[in-house]
Amino acid sequence: MSQQHRSITQRLRRAKSTESKQEAALDWAANWQAEQLGLVKSLEWALAHDDYDALCRVTGHIKAVTDKRFIALPKVIEALTNGKD
Repeated sequence: MSQQHRSITQRLRRAKSTESKQEAALDWAANWQAEQLGLVKSLEWALAHDDYDALCRVTGHIKAVTDKRFIALPKVIEALTNGKD
């Protein structure tokens, strides 16, 4: 399984050092930010083009992405603070 297909908690559990955990968490956060910004751009496009269907799709996608990330967040915090170095 490639690193990109592993969950953030799997990546953090496999990390051997604090530095590698930090790198994985920062990468996860950067991907989250990029995905959210892309969705905001899609919303802006849909608004500019008065495309109600696109607005509905993007809004649903934003909800799904946000739920997924916020469900993972407590697990990420736990994995970063478990003290196994």
